[in-house]
Amino acid sequence: MTLPLGIRHNNPGNIRITTIPWQGKSVGPEDSGFEYFDAPIYGLRAMMINIINYQKKHGLNSIETIISRYAPPSENNTQKYITDVAAWTGLDPLKHYNFSEFGVLVPVIRAMVRKECGAPTKQHMSDGYTVLQWYPDRVYNRAYKMATGRSEELPEVFLEPAEPNLWDRFIKWIRSL
Repeated sequence: MTLPLGIRHNNPGNIRITTIPWQGKSVGPEDSGFEYFDAPIYGLRAMMINIINYQKKHGLNSIETIISRYAPPSENNTQKYITDVAAWTGLDPLKHYNFSEFGVLVPVIRAMVRKECGAPTKQHMSDGYTVLQWYPDRVYNRAYKMATGRSEELPEVFLEPAEPNLWDRFIKWIRSL
């Protein structure tokens, strides 16, 4: 099974190639029109900086306005993107938020990665991680710290509830007999 382009390029937000000298930016193995990063943390950091700058430089402060700029209707089903991100985060798409805040930015970025790259399946998971997300919390937390310059301890935030592991399901099945 082939991984999505954004995952292969360590660019889970599918950021198009620009002249911005992103930290961790490198030349990828294929000419796709999208940025290539040395590691996923750099792609997540770039996404976070983009979203923070949409708010700081352009006054965009809702999921609706942020996504409308990030995924314009000329390239995407923007309304579906907004609806999905709002549903997956539990945030009101029209409400004004501070996108520099961890509790807003990280869930939104997780949902955007899910929209851009699809939801991962078990065979995509590494390190025995059982939450259906492309990257563990520590990667999102570190990318957030890199994007914002903050150093405080951050909570773990999950987009999806953890699935019971195979052993737990087996025990449950045995007990049901």
